[in-house]
Amino acid sequence: MHFQMTSCLLKWILVLVVVEVHPVVHGLSPGQLADIDALVHQLLKCKNIPGLSLSLVKNQDIVLTKGYGLADVENHVNVTEYTKFCIGSLSKAFNSALLAKLLSNITDGSVTWDSPIKDVLGESFQMADEWRTKETCLRDLLAHKMGIPSAFFPLIVGTSSGTSKEDYYRSLQYIQTVQPFRTTFIYSNQFYALAGYVAEKLNNDAPWENLLRDLILTPLNMSDTAVVGATSSAADFRPGELALPYVTVNGSMVPVNFEIVRILKYVLPAGGLLSSANDMAKWMNFILSNGQDSSGNQIVPKSFLSETWTSQMHKPEPFTTWDFFEPNDTVDDITVGYGFGWITSAYRGLRRIWHSGRIGTYDSYMWLFQDVGVGAYVAVNGPVNLASQRAVHALTAYASDILLGKTPWLNVSNVCDFKGKWPEPYVSNPANASSVRPLSSYEGTYQSLAFSNATVYLNATDGHLYLHMGLIGLMILLPTPQPDVFDAKFVGDIWFLSSADGNMEFLPGIQFSNSSTTEYGEIDTLTIPFEFPKQSHFVKNLNTQQEQSTTAPTRFSTCSPCDCSSGTSRMMLEKGRLVLFLFVVFSILQCTRTLQ
Repeated sequence: MHFQMTSCLLKWILVLVVVEVHPVVHGLSPGQLADIDALVHQLLKCKNIPGLSLSLVKNQDIVLTKGYGLADVENHVNVTEYTKFCIGSLSKAFNSALLAKLLSNITDGSVTWDSPIKDVLGESFQMADEWRTKETCLRDLLAHKMGIPSAFFPLIVGTSSGTSKEDYYRSLQYIQTVQPFRTTFIYSNQFYALAGYVAEKLNNDAPWENLLRDLILTPLNMSDTAVVGATSSAADFRPGELALPYVTVNGSMVPVNFEIVRILKYVLPAGGLLSSANDMAKWMNFILSNGQDSSGNQIVPKSFLSETWTSQMHKPEPFTTWDFFEPNDTVDDITVGYGFGWITSAYRGLRRIWHSGRIGTYDSYMWLFQDVGVGAYVAVNGPVNLASQRAVHALTAYASDILLGKTPWLNVSNVCDFKGKWPEPYVSNPANASSVRPLSSYEGTYQSLAFSNATVYLNATDGHLYLHMGLIGLMILLPTPQPDVFDAKFVGDIWFLSSADGNMEFLPGIQFSNSSTTEYGEIDTLTIPFEFPKQSHFVKNLNTQQEQSTTAPTRFSTCSPCDCSSGTSRMMLEKGRLVLFLFVVFSILQCTRTLQ
């Protein structure tokens, strides 16, 4: 009996010793933590990533917050869990959460997700047509229902410094529509920013960044999260506090000017935040708890916040083109719809909301599995190409699999070969051609009501034709064999868009033309291919009244505010008429091109 009792005690002591020697680290076993570390280091090496931020949460516990690699390559400063990374479009969910909070404070229900924003912004608010002007609501803006392209090119070059906030939002009415209102998902950063502007007007013009700080960030104790500003500079941060931006050129790490984030001046609600692994863990737990802080206090009512991750538009492109389907793919990863800053989806049989972010050289991902309380966040500070996009996706999937108790389908042996389904970047190799006209004939300032002016000038020093647009947009225009058509090479602060590894070398299709019937009449129009299938026209000596007359209101239907069903007979009839109209217009355009 004594021997048996001694043996039993020894077994228990042995168990206690084993537990003490090999504890579970922050909810991960030592083996799991080592596996994550190994995968991250493999990705940093094979994808040429300077630094990485990682947050993992489960059941309201912060499982892991950690930094890897370098925040400052030149000075060998490491990334920590407190290092800030720009998070790009992950900011959109902060915007919708802020609006949920603001709407919940309007106790009489006079302003809702479905109230026309014209009631808030006033009679001066105008959109591309009468229906959009009268009926556009927050639901339309946040779920990308406007049917108007995002015009990404003007976004990356920024808005001219002399433009006021009011002028910027007023100019949105002149962006051309490409689809009927509320029928098609078309991603737009500008209209997310407009939703943030509505938030300001709901609160006596209080700056959006102040509202976010006071109502969301401070209650969640997110002290590492900040908003980039019109004067943001790397000098504003202590060493290691900011992950500096990098790209690669011929495989070598090259720094990029952090001040390019100033382009976000008027689109902060769409992509203007930077944050740390530590803070993003708090943010994930806030969403996973349906709006509570770490003490259980309800910061945003669930009934309002849950609307942000409810599908509003189904099968949003291009996200659907990245889906995985078994058995052709290793796992199922299927897009369902888009909410307010969240993509609704299913991953390996579990419901998931997620979003990605990209701004400057920063890429980020966040996946949340609300049914099981699991969240993963990854951000990198370069090199902003397919390699970094694949890396953040791969690590997010791998870490999520571990937290979900599933066997990871990616590992250190295959993660560097993971390609996903993103298209390869367009590469243009312009021919060595000469212009059909003297380059000086293209010089001038070309104007648009929708975007910043484009100035074309001949550089006497190098003999090249340059195009300057917005805050930081600068390009060299290179002649092509096609008359009056140029390819553009980015230079200046955004040089990396043309010269860094994995980016398109040239922007093709910059076209000049004349409005006269003479073949080689004086150039007076510049066309820039902002976003397929629409091109944006800039005109010398723009006549405002004439351009306004070309955007006469077009009414596609008259369904009730913000709750249109494309399946109704009325909408089907109107869509049928629209299709017929577009077919006729397209046929005429094709005939015209043939005649030319």
